[in-house]
Amino acid sequence: IMPTRHRGWSLVLVGGVGAVGGYLAASGLSALLQPIFGWRIMWFLNLPSGLLLVGLSPFIPESARFLMHIGRPDEARATLARFGAVIVTPSEDWDEEAKVDHSHLPPVDKRYIGITVALTLVGLVWGFVNFGLLLWLPAQLMSEGRDMAVAAGIIAKSSLIAVPVVVVAAWLYAAWSTKYTLLTMIAVTALGLFALLARQMGVPALADPTLPVALLIIGSTGVISVLLPFAAENYPLHIRGRATGWVAACSKSGGLFCQIISVLGAVPGIGTAALAIAIPALIALGLVTAYGRETRGRDLRDLES
Repeated sequence: IMPTRHRGWSLVLVGGVGAVGGYLAASGLSALLQPIFGWRIMWFLNLPSGLLLVGLSPFIPESARFLMHIGRPDEARATLARFGAVIVTPSEDWDEEAKVDHSHLPPVDKRYIGITVALTLVGLVWGFVNFGLLLWLPAQLMSEGRDMAVAAGIIAKSSLIAVPVVVVAAWLYAAWSTKYTLLTMIAVTALGLFALLARQMGVPALADPTLPVALLIIGSTGVISVLLPFAAENYPLHIRGRATGWVAACSKSGGLFCQIISVLGAVPGIGTAALAIAIPALIALGLVTAYGRETRGRDLRDLES
């Protein structure tokens, strides 16, 4: 839906607000409600927002590409006009490219193996942090003698610190560099992991867990905000959907792996987990540096060549 000049920052902003807003809402309500009602109250919190989404669904416009595909060009133009975009007559080469049947291709063309491995690893690292480490942290903090409200309050405080970072990430993605914004967020995540490891090793300056947790939330929020827009902009049309879907699935797979560990009762110590995740995070940092492409301000059609 979004025209090129608004695409990058709007995708990053939506992704970032969703991630950090979720942390803030969940941890804040946990601090308020769990001491009174127990952990099961958290299951009910998504019901109002789910109903709200159903109510808001009429305000979500249909994709202009879909409207064109089913022969409703006037509605497509009207949708694009709302966002300051217009339909231009495509070139003959673009028409021919659109007619090619790519169904025989694998999910990712062999020319894109490097960037795919890089973004796969980034997605897995994010899943390990988001669905593993950050979920295990409250139990760790309570084992140190903090009660549930205080543990959740630390997460909420760290989330609040991360809120302005979303705006900064959106600005950096649009005005500075798509590639180096992602690299920066991976680096902040890795820094948070090493800070958490140092805290578990007894570094006095990190006795208060707010800084390591804030770095983790800032970094992981920035990563998931930037990851999927960047992935979409690194692949041509005929594999873009499958490649981006693969990266998104990998970000959830890391969480699935962590939950299996939890169910089996094999959760490692926080320091061990932080080190185990930091290593692939550093590898991902190097791979994105090597294979990621700068995409700021580029039209997605430019990638077809």
